Amino acid sequence: MFKKRWMTILVTLIVGLSFCLFMSCKEEAEEPDEPTLTDKVVVYCYTGHSGAAATMCLKAMGYDASNLRFGIMSWTKDEDVRATSPYTETECIGAATETTIEDYPADNDLPDFDSELLGILDDALNSIDPVTYSAITLYDEINGEERSQILSVRSATHYAIGHIPGAENIPWKEVYDADKLTVLKTLEGGINEVARQAAEDYLTQASVPLTITAADLDSLLNDGDEDNDPFVLSVRSATHYAIGHIPGAYNIPWSDLASDTLELKKLPTDRTIVVYCYTGHTGGYAATVLNLLGYTAKNLKWGIMSWTNNADVRASNPFNEDDWGDYEVNTGDTP
Repeated sequence: MFKKRWMTILVTLIVGLSFCLFMSCKEEAEEPDEPTLTDKVVVYCYTGHSGAAATMCLKAMGYDASNLRFGIMSWTKDEDVRATSPYTETECIGAATETTIEDYPADNDLPDFDSELLGILDDALNSIDPVTYSAITLYDEINGEERSQILSVRSATHYAIGHIPGAENIPWKEVYDADKLTVLKTLEGGINEVARQAAEDYLTQASVPLTITAADLDSLLNDGDEDNDPFVLSVRSATHYAIGHIPGAYNIPWSDLASDTLELKKLPTDRTIVVYCYTGHTGGYAATVLNLLGYTAKNLKWGIMSWTNNADVRASNPFNEDDWGDYEVNTGDTP
């Protein structure tokens, strides 16, 4: 009897252990593999503006970078994670536009930049593909077999509150730092040092120019003091410039900005240049290129959307909550 009882206990233990091992193996088998990382780097910030600056610096240094359209706004509706407000029509000042085709003499000196840098930036501007990355596309990648590398350029604090799953973090003003860039895949051929040095020179300024609001731009242009007027540069297409632009603005399409020094000589080096596009993304690329070359440039926040509510002049749609999802975020200081 005693022996039979122990045999029963032993059989029960064996069966239980076998079942646990079976379930463990089943769970491991069902757990999906992590997607393979591609060479693409998707950069995101808060609204798309500092992300554009970081993307252009990375692109010039040799990374295959694209900027997430509208930043974290297009990924999550969690206000704590967003840490700032998205665009709403209340930010549009409804100012006047004109259709006069402006031109300016090419009589300004160029900034003192490395002769190689202009070609690097021209290549970078014309090889960003896609121009902006969709949150929907990125979400599908994360749940697929391969995905882009993801780089948050928000503050460490806001990264910890919530970030896109798998994202590494380098605050945007530090993307020139080669040591920090080791969180990304190593570049074949290494980082372009000419571009990296230009990025460092720009991003380590005591006050790094980034954006200006439409209200502040309008105030500068209409305060009666011409000495503080910025030079306004549209980087939209020639067609959309002709339909309507900020009064006095000159036009150079954003992808042509670094291709012609004659056009650059029309830009002042002794005044701030305010660059604007459609929603703030390509304007961010263009403003960053100018800053890397040694100009002082600011990007008009939200682009022409914040200046006029004329749909024909806008030629594009502003941020709309209904267009985007509300995806999962990770928390803490690791991807």
